[in-house]
Amino acid sequence: MTDKSLLLTIAILGGTGKEGKGLAYLWAKAGYKVLIGSRTPPKAVAAAKELNALLGDHASFTGLANTDAAQQYLLVDCPFLRAQSHFRKRKGCRTRQTIY
Repeated sequence: MTDKSLLLTIAILGGTGKEGKGLAYLWAKAGYKVLIGSRTPPKAVAAAKELNALLGDHASFTGLANTDAAQQYLLVDCPFLRAQSHFRKRKGCRTRQTIY
């Protein structure tokens, strides 16, 4: 890969809970751009806004629908059985690597 923006972007599906936001916060502090996904996009936007306020100019959080967030590297933060529906919806996504 030669696109540096891809190297520094992580998407978290189901990232609006305490675990997802905690991981997003830590990765943003380390310099990553973080896409927060949710089945309810306004919830993801609110989580991104909350985290951007915490880290200010040193952060880049974006809230999206899970299907939109799944276009980059991603972490799925949800119960294992629920993850199956996420993966069924991701058919055709060009994700480079997935962490379960």
